[in-house]
Amino acid sequence: MTILAELQLHRGEDVYRFGYPADVTGQNVFRASLIRLVNWEQQRPGQWEDIVRYAKGLAFEALGEFEEAAAQFGRVAVLDTELSEAAAERLQVDLRLAELANFEPEGETLALFLLSMAENVDRWRREAALREGTEWEAVARHGWEQAEMRQAEILREVRFSIERGDERYREACQQLIEHHADSHRVHQHWLRLGDHHRDLAERLAVFSPPSQTAFDIDTFEQLVGAARTIYLQVERADGFREKLEARARLAALEQFAQRVREDAR
Repeated sequence: MTILAELQLHRGEDVYRFGYPADVTGQNVFRASLIRLVNWEQQRPGQWEDIVRYAKGLAFEALGEFEEAAAQFGRVAVLDTELSEAAAERLQVDLRLAELANFEPEGETLALFLLSMAENVDRWRREAALREGTEWEAVARHGWEQAEMRQAEILREVRFSIERGDERYREACQQLIEHHADSHRVHQHWLRLGDHHRDLAERLAVFSPPSQTAFDIDTFEQLVGAARTIYLQVERADGFREKLEARARLAALEQFAQRVREDAR
């Protein structure tokens, strides 16, 4: 079956470093394989159940949908098949990864909520270290990165409500870059940090109008310069989708900065 052959060809892909592979139609191989497997099941109900479910489990696992993967492997593990032992092993791993992925931060206060979220990020970090050198390394590191991205986004949203909000958000952006320098999404993290510098410059120009004598043009230029440096860096990164995003951000930044300079004369 060509569906299985294509899935087998790509199952070892490092989705953390290189992203999801595409098939000849340009679709995500793992998502496309799931659709084709479901269609195949509907046309031939009950045939090759162990193989089809195991393949669906592999596809769900690669996509980071660990709960769905565990459900498929769980069905195979109880069948009388050569795949049952391997399915049982994958079931245990995916149950653990699903527990981490489905975790919802909680806390009676915002501080406790953020602490709960940080603790789960640390659990993901330890899980990624545990899976290093195994076939689950890529999905575990991807899960850790995703957890840190969520943490950074929450900090961005609440930064006006917590002490050192801007600083904590900047640190979260910098940690993403440091922890996930090998990720195919690292340029997204750089853009996030660049956007933070741009936002600070925009906020400065709103709360301290450039036309007034109290406007701090030096701080403004420092923030614009920090954002510009990052956008230029990403704009020069050939082969990455974020290149065009950075180019557009850079052009908008320069127009904004020029307008503020004119108002500050």
